[in-house]
Amino acid sequence: MSKSVLLIGATGLVGSLTLQKLLHDENINEVRIITRKETGIVHEKLKELVVDFELMKPFKAFMQCDVIINCMGSTMKKAGSKDLFERYDYFYPYQIATRCKKNGATKMILLSAIGAKKNSSFFYNKIKGRLEEDCEELGFDELIILQPSLLLGQREEVRFAEHTAQKLAAFLSPLIPSKYKPVSAESLAKTMVHYAVNTSGHSVQRLTYDHFLM
Repeated sequence: MSKSVLLIGATGLVGSLTLQKLLHDENINEVRIITRKETGIVHEKLKELVVDFELMKPFKAFMQCDVIINCMGSTMKKAGSKDLFERYDYFYPYQIATRCKKNGATKMILLSAIGAKKNSSFFYNKIKGRLEEDCEELGFDELIILQPSLLLGQREEVRFAEHTAQKLAAFLSPLIPSKYKPVSAESLAKTMVHYAVNTSGHSVQRLTYDHFLM
């Protein structure tokens, strides 16, 4: 059965790859994206809505889908403050997930991070864990949570520390426990699209490195 998908975070490293795969998957009949800037992509399956995330209430009707995929995320440096980081990594995704669930979505696929825990002493992991747990409380038939470690891929902006870490991690990969191994954005995108069109068999499933499609 063909499915409709709503994707947030479609302009990021993983989200942009996920969007392309969704558009080319014959099992997906419609892809909706909510974004802060236009993608410039024209496709018969694509419905794009450019919004100010602070003013989402008028667009509630747009948040209709079978599956919601969340690739939205930032960094503390890029966000500029804890408050803004929390908005983009928790508040906006949770608002959209809540509305999609009310509008009939039965499945959510959430890009999170290894070490995500609501009670973590690390702010980044704490916010990621809070989103995981609160989305679980929404009661989707299926909630698939991806928990990657370091992401490998070419971003639009240069992150020197991350670039250095990627090179070091690739060199040390044989010595790193599997769940902490770096993973490509391509692999994460492929995994999310796979679960968008296939049943996992679990109401909640957390995936780490060994479960990603390479």
